[in-house]
Amino acid sequence: MTLDVPDLGDRDYAAYLAEARRRIPTYAEEWTDHNAHDPGIAFLELFAWLAETYVYQLDRFGDRQIRKYLELLGDAPKAPLAASVALRLAPASGSTVDLTTGMVLAAGIDRRTAFFFETTALGPVDSVSVVDAAVDRVVVDHVGGRVDNSVVNDTEGMGFLAFGPDATAGSQLYLGFDDDPFPEVGAPGDPSPRVALGVAYDDRGLPTPATHGEEPSTFDPSVELAWEFCVDYDRWYANDGWDPLPVVFDGTNHLYESGSVVFERPAESDVGVPAPGAPDPTRSWPARPGVILDDDRARYWLRCVVEVGGYEIPPRLSAVALNVVPAVHRRTVHNETLTRADGRAETTAHPGQVFEFDDAPVLEADIAVVPGPADAAAVDPAELADPANVWHAVKSFDGQGPEARVFLLDTMDGRLTFGDEVAGAVPTAGSSVVATRTVYGGGSAGNVSPTVPWQFVDEELADVSVSPFSDATGGTDAETVKAALARVRRDLQLPYRAVTADDYRAVAKRTPGLRFGRAHATVVSAADDPDACTDRGEVRVVVVPYGTHPQPVPSAGFLDAVRCHLAKHALVTDRVTVHPPSYVGVGVSAVVSLAPTAAVAERTVAITEALEAFIHPLSGFDGDGWPFGRSVYRSELHEVIEAVEGVDCVVDLSVTARGAGRVGPDGDVALDETGLPYSLDHEVVVEVDTDTCGEEF
Repeated sequence: MTLDVPDLGDRDYAAYLAEARRRIPTYAEEWTDHNAHDPGIAFLELFAWLAETYVYQLDRFGDRQIRKYLELLGDAPKAPLAASVALRLAPASGSTVDLTTGMVLAAGIDRRTAFFFETTALGPVDSVSVVDAAVDRVVVDHVGGRVDNSVVNDTEGMGFLAFGPDATAGSQLYLGFDDDPFPEVGAPGDPSPRVALGVAYDDRGLPTPATHGEEPSTFDPSVELAWEFCVDYDRWYANDGWDPLPVVFDGTNHLYESGSVVFERPAESDVGVPAPGAPDPTRSWPARPGVILDDDRARYWLRCVVEVGGYEIPPRLSAVALNVVPAVHRRTVHNETLTRADGRAETTAHPGQVFEFDDAPVLEADIAVVPGPADAAAVDPAELADPANVWHAVKSFDGQGPEARVFLLDTMDGRLTFGDEVAGAVPTAGSSVVATRTVYGGGSAGNVSPTVPWQFVDEELADVSVSPFSDATGGTDAETVKAALARVRRDLQLPYRAVTADDYRAVAKRTPGLRFGRAHATVVSAADDPDACTDRGEVRVVVVPYGTHPQPVPSAGFLDAVRCHLAKHALVTDRVTVHPPSYVGVGVSAVVSLAPTAAVAERTVAITEALEAFIHPLSGFDGDGWPFGRSVYRSELHEVIEAVEGVDCVVDLSVTARGAGRVGPDGDVALDETGLPYSLDHEVVVEVDTDTCGEEF
């Protein structure tokens, strides 16, 4: 009887022995007797046999062993993830609908093959009003002027800057509604109505926010926004014509990302004379629309004002709309009796019993095992909730005792497995397995096409039209063991403990939630006095956010997020500080001789663009950003200009600096260790058909 050898390795005993013999002259050229009687050959035969044995053992190393290995590393293959989508709702004309979380929608023409989604909460808000109103006017007012983006807001594939190109304090985003965005207040004592305003952040061309393993984002923007509503249309241009609008939840993180902002209708109030020193009471929501901004007709108006600036990237939006709610690819089912593969529902006394759900994937499941055959719908709820009947899901049977009421859940295939009475209990024979609550969903199939029709399953919501406000994204299938092992191997290459300067740079750039540009770390030596404590050594980390401004400056919130992230990963003895870079403006004045065939205007622009591309903190120098602290050499600027097509030579060149930089006698700009250059206005004078080329300057 022979062993069943898996055909996974491509070499056997003879191949190993032949390979070893071929390598003898390489390592021991004096060894010339390669016959079987030689003792060295006998050792090679032994090693070849051992190698074949080890390869056989490794070939028997399957998914089960790899899973155990991953568990030892504190990881496991990831379960399927559910896709999420933002949906825009519109009720029947003139009506208002109160929408709660957990409402089921079908994505697809035929409900038998449709994908089911459920509405989810907006932070602490589990109910919003869907009103017959829409945003039909979008105006941005900033220091550079006023721009009407109403058409852009309604056009797919376009975007607009919410607060202009700089998003400075005082910039304003005005939103005009064609009808009252808030429903009427109900009976006295009823809660104030709440509505959801959806914001689609346009991140095209931007780097994705950084991640570091499974760590959550701690970024709390230092930007401050104020949402207000117009209470005096005759004084819309003044601050006293607007009152604060109650914001219950901001899912956009101060317009740093897509999400919904939930507003509460301002409460009715008696605007009387306030007590001395007391603030003016908030005025109630206007009973009628009004005309502002030289508009063509009366509308209800909201605005968002930047009170404290500091955006690294001025927010660019692709759309703003009312009645936008989130939904997740899932469907919740209650009281479902599970069956074995043979179709029977009763448990047996056998170990390792497997029961199947009616559908898959399964995201969550609450299981109860009740005595005797049972119809799940008819079982007493108290019996299902009895702790003696409730079983719990675990990731592994390891460490479980013979009486532990636990099971393994195969989320992708929709199966659960009970223990063997050594690790995990075996259910009493003849019992029924009831899934008291099952959440189906997840998988890449939930990333449905934007063209798929949507509708509510509940007949009471049949008149509410549904359209996607964003694409359905984020749905992934369960991770295979092979993919999980590859992911863990990649993850092990990432630094999680900051020890060296390279570690600090890498960890800083992976601060979750930030769109990062660059980072630099250096060690600042302690003071000469060994007893000094106020000037002791430190690790100084300089960070540059990704930004569209010539000088990308991190906000206070950006710096705090990096500081918090580094504190988690730094050595306990390290003193770490985080700083913005020290920027130095560099301006070039050049006299350039062009070839006779070159166009003067085009080459002037090309030379300026080449200098701006070279002197750039994020993408300058060799394309990866200007090295921190590296001087700007006049000779290199000369080379950059001469590399422009159509340039014959540089006749004269001078450099100016602004900030902490110093221009030396040779024209070079010296920077400190954390310094980065940026371009000032460059002055380029061109000459054609000169005889100065070839001369020294």
